[in-house]
Amino acid sequence: MADGEAKEKPGYRVGDFRVLPEVDVTAYYDDNIYAANRGKESDLISVVSASLDAESQWDRHSLDLEAGASIGRYLDISDEDYEDVWLKGDGQWDLGEQSRLYAGAGYSVNHESRDAKESSQQEIDEPTTYDSRTLQIGLDQLLGEFELKLGATYEGLDYDNVGTLLNDDRDRTVKGLGLRVSMPLAERASLFAQGIINQRDYDDVTDQFGYERDSDGYNALVGIKMSYQGGHSVELYGGYLVQEYDDRRFERLSEPNYGFDLRWFPSKKTKVTGVLERSSNETTELGSAGYLYTNLDLQVDQKLMADVVGYLNYNYGLAEFQDVGREDTTHTASVGVKYYLSPKVMVTGSYSHVDNDSNDRNSVSPVTETYDYKRNLIFLTLRARLVL
Repeated sequence: MADGEAKEKPGYRVGDFRVLPEVDVTAYYDDNIYAANRGKESDLISVVSASLDAESQWDRHSLDLEAGASIGRYLDISDEDYEDVWLKGDGQWDLGEQSRLYAGAGYSVNHESRDAKESSQQEIDEPTTYDSRTLQIGLDQLLGEFELKLGATYEGLDYDNVGTLLNDDRDRTVKGLGLRVSMPLAERASLFAQGIINQRDYDDVTDQFGYERDSDGYNALVGIKMSYQGGHSVELYGGYLVQEYDDRRFERLSEPNYGFDLRWFPSKKTKVTGVLERSSNETTELGSAGYLYTNLDLQVDQKLMADVVGYLNYNYGLAEFQDVGREDTTHTASVGVKYYLSPKVMVTGSYSHVDNDSNDRNSVSPVTETYDYKRNLIFLTLRARLVL
């Protein structure tokens, strides 16, 4: 990371808030914009993203508000153009030396990427768009040596129909309730136990194919978190993941859950980060209740010069679709360079290669024989904080 990034964020002081406007301008080339096996289409895409963040500067309590938009334009295939917007806020209230209450809310309009596992979109002319509404509330409480984190979440999803593709039966609400209890083992190590329950309710009792997709589930795990001098840290955990569906034709998902979160600095110029996690996800795949996704992400950042950082990234994804035996394995390798023109301006150039290998034929689209595909992407991004 460049020296300027270690300093306090710049911004304008407006009353008790620090206001930070930021703009990203990206141009990239994608040689397979539909993530298709055959009939590949390439294009040059430009994306302009702008955001405005307002963060309180109070001695106690905190409030953070953000609004933004991301507009994508394709040079040749304008049907792929999109406009994403978001508005969110979160706050924290100090109830005392040992208690904190926090809450947040958000609204966004998004587009679904063509390589989304939840829905196959190669056969439609435009990407699927959807609205998301989120709410969170929680409490952090210290009880002697124990730290308790209790939280509740809500998300409402509303999908738009696109051409002949009906998405109304994907509309749903997802509710979650979680508790995490931590206790210290040593000066820089703690043991924790965590449990999360979820409820997924679809607006339609059955989808267009007659499946009931409502479900309930839980995720229980125990783990250890260790921190070391120099900023190193690692979190390891294991447990179980369960999802039970209303439709009797869908099998109960019951799988081990495991993962880690790593942050390691082999030298002053090198940073290594890694994440392994598993999750249960929804799908529109005919005959499948959903898919279990295992994701591994590894990255090495290397400071090459005072204001130049290079990085290598590898991502592995395994999507195991229930009831139908389909498995998608995705390997993504990326290399890039970040050049900090100043603490407020950064230029990034990168290249990514994506290889998706599936064992199942695509029964939805007559154009694409399989879910297999390869993509090559070349990015150039300018990021600027609009402050003096």
